[in-house]
Amino acid sequence: MYVVVILKTSLVSVKRVIRFFAVTACLGSLFGCTVDLSKKIEQDDPWTVILFEHGRPGNPIIIRKVSQKRQHLLVWARNNSSGWGFTFATYAPDLNITGTSFRLNVHRDFVVFGSGRLQYSKKISEGDYQRLLAGLVSDREP
Repeated sequence: MYVVVILKTSLVSVKRVIRFFAVTACLGSLFGCTVDLSKKIEQDDPWTVILFEHGRPGNPIIIRKVSQKRQHLLVWARNNSSGWGFTFATYAPDLNITGTSFRLNVHRDFVVFGSGRLQYSKKISEGDYQRLLAGLVSDREP
């Protein structure tokens, strides 16, 4: 008798959680949301940047607090705080930037930002992708 009650209660809880995430995902993707990336990432030090080619990671680039490369990403983050939507998908890395409390996965036409258990995505232009790539991976400062 007790097992049946516990199972029914557990199923109701699981259904509520699934419904919550489904509604949240739908609303987030319909209306988009604002994610203040700059506040979430600026305190982390250092950042690690890895460019993947054909699924294989390149050599990591370490970015410290005082760096033009760091400022380049912070400016991009401040200018791109709107238009984000929740995502639960997992994406293979392309250009991966990580700190102690965030991860940013940059692709040619979208970016995925994760912090803790939350993950957001946003479409970007080819130009944005090229500027991020040049600003973070090139040997010269942007």
